[in-house]
Amino acid sequence: EKAGLRVDDVAHFVFATPTAWYVNFCARSLGIDARRCVDTYPQFANIGPVCWLANLHEHARVHG
Repeated sequence: EKAGLRVDDVAHFVFATPTAWYVNFCARSLGIDARRCVDTYPQFANIGPVCWLANLHEHARVHG
């Protein structure tokens, strides 16, 4: 709100993905389509604190 943005203004979301269900949980909580979220869990499973970096890297690789 303080930034003047709405959830619809954000193209993609990056979360840590420690479990297979976490992206869907976050998407449902925000009321967004899970396809707008980056999720590397299917490729790497839980890679601990590197989840954030892997998801950010994947987003940059795919959406450049």
